[in-house]
Amino acid sequence: MANGCVTISPMSSLTLNGISIEVTRKKINTLRIVVYPPDGRVSVSAPLEASDEIVRQMVLERMDWIVSARRKMQARGAAAVPAPAVPQLVSGEEVLFRGQRLTLRVVEQPGPAQAVLRPGGILELRLRRGSTVAQRAALLEDFYRDYLAHSVPLLIQKWEKRMGVQASALTIRRMKTRWGSCNFRTHRITLNLELARRSDACLELVLVHELAHLLEHGHTPKFRALMSSYLPNWKTLEKELKKKPISGNA
Repeated sequence: MANGCVTISPMSSLTLNGISIEVTRKKINTLRIVVYPPDGRVSVSAPLEASDEIVRQMVLERMDWIVSARRKMQARGAAAVPAPAVPQLVSGEEVLFRGQRLTLRVVEQPGPAQAVLRPGGILELRLRRGSTVAQRAALLEDFYRDYLAHSVPLLIQKWEKRMGVQASALTIRRMKTRWGSCNFRTHRITLNLELARRSDACLELVLVHELAHLLEHGHTPKFRALMSSYLPNWKTLEKELKKKPISGNA
């Protein structure tokens, strides 16, 4: 829900989609959102250095969750505890990887930080004692980035051969509103880091979509015909992506 009427009172509050949200600046590294019972009051704690525009965008990206939490809270009356929107990345918490849910196990140990995938759907985050949410989030992001950096080049080779195209370079980065992009002039492909959370089929869809733009620049009938010839189920996969918006976790 990236659209809607927005008014902002800098440093104190903002109103998004008719919901009044309290904003407090603190010495923290990540933005935190809490919905309080019984009426669904929304409070945001934001880092001191985060601009009003960044706070607004991050809250907008979590608006679906906020609306859902408020509705559930108001429907059942008072809730036992506030519902945090931003993951704390502690042992027992779940994260997505390749469309599957993994259970985190945070292990405190000396030495360099490591993320290790264990049997049984366990993802170990190994860090020094007293690690912050920001440090655990950075380690998880590195885990996602390493996976894409190793898996996507193999997919590119597969599809370049099938489609008769060649990408000049691959970039993986966070993107707020797009799953991928293609520079038609330089043949550079960019993929959203968030795709590491999605299924392998969705990752392949986005890659084929961007490579197809090397053959047809716009989303023309020819482009859609190309997609149908290479991935007959591409429309179904696109619907899957649209049902699960790009994450706004800080």
